[in-house]
Amino acid sequence: KTDLIFLCGMLRDPTPVIEVSDKLVFLALEAAVIDARLTARAQIPGEVEWGRERWQIERSIERNQILEAEFRQLGAFIIDATRPIDTVVNNVVSITGG
Repeated sequence: KTDLIFLCGMLRDPTPVIEVSDKLVFLALEAAVIDARLTARAQIPGEVEWGRERWQIERSIERNQILEAEFRQLGAFIIDATRPIDTVVNNVVSITGG
């Protein structure tokens, strides 16, 4: 109850996590960045489970937009994840007091 815990990723149902969280932070990405990252990742040799097909990229972009809107409504702190990594980390630490 007193520890600082960071969770990252997407859950099928984030409600249980949201209910016990003091602060929510959403790392926002523009559609073009998601597209470029998934397209680049699909070029890496080996097995890629998601992002090879155009419909998967479009679904990821759509889902990200929906999630960002939902997290905004929940009062989450929105951070531009396209900024330099040091800036993103400093923003997260500043918000969370970590």
